[in-house]
Amino acid sequence: MNQTDVFLREHNRYKRIKYSARTKPSVSKDIIKKWQDILNATAELLDVPASLIMRINETHLEVFLKSDLPSNPYTEGDQDSLGHGLYCETVIGEDKPLHIPNALQSPTWQDNPDIKLNMIAYYGLPIKWKDGEVFGTICVLDNTERHFSAKHRQLLELFKAGIETDLHNLELIKNLRYISRHDPLTNIPNRRHILSLLETTLINYKKEKADFTVVMIDIKNFKQINDNFGHQVGDDVLKAFAKTLKAELNDNEYIGRIGGDEFLMVLNHRDNKKITANMDAMAQALKRHPLLAKHDVSFACGLAPVKPEVKSINELINKADRRLVENKRSKN
Repeated sequence: MNQTDVFLREHNRYKRIKYSARTKPSVSKDIIKKWQDILNATAELLDVPASLIMRINETHLEVFLKSDLPSNPYTEGDQDSLGHGLYCETVIGEDKPLHIPNALQSPTWQDNPDIKLNMIAYYGLPIKWKDGEVFGTICVLDNTERHFSAKHRQLLELFKAGIETDLHNLELIKNLRYISRHDPLTNIPNRRHILSLLETTLINYKKEKADFTVVMIDIKNFKQINDNFGHQVGDDVLKAFAKTLKAELNDNEYIGRIGGDEFLMVLNHRDNKKITANMDAMAQALKRHPLLAKHDVSFACGLAPVKPEVKSINELINKADRRLVENKRSKN
């Protein structure tokens, strides 16, 4: 969870808030265009020089988007550090609208940073993700005293609601994409996704000669665990097994569940000594896990290092699968 402190100028104190975590989806180009149209329409309808969408991070507030009017003194990407008592800090910290008709007439606001740009009138609203984390604000500013009418404030409320709906939909799409690509039990790539990743890895090999090895793995005597202890224990074993092996992988290496107790792993090299060390390290990691050690969980594997003559991922998978079967028969 990402947290930071914003300064509430009216109360002369700081407040801790949650802002967009790194796991949040990025805003797509089509949504940015939509938001840009909203800001331009807002500036035109309210007859103000500036309408903005601000985004907060750990240390700054940033102009994420701005209305395109020549009179707008702000620039996309402009930042100001938190703690200055910006208008938008109070909006975010108090989680409610802020209406300032004329900052010059307020001892609290007359020296806030926006005065340097002659932005003395302000109305802003918080923008939040569905889980309550703050994205930033939508706001309008004017260089003359301005009492924003109820209709204008309601218009900003509607625009805020539309922006938040876009954010919620982005998360929904991201979650659906994740669900479609990952095994619901083990939370690692499912068969379709692991094959897609392998296809990409082979394409990169053809371009860049980045060696890799396909490893087919299954859990030894898994059926006995299911038969003797029940499917719940079997599921727990599968989850722990996948998590343990995944933790042993390096960058650009991955593991997916093909089905049942069968997994496909891709290592980012084809060196025999390194592969042996990899498999030994994984075997030892299984022995250190309480549940897996209790049920004496181990694995059999078959290897297929990539070679220049390989034309498809099916060749690698079939080769690794044949060697898996051979090793299980030989009890190696």
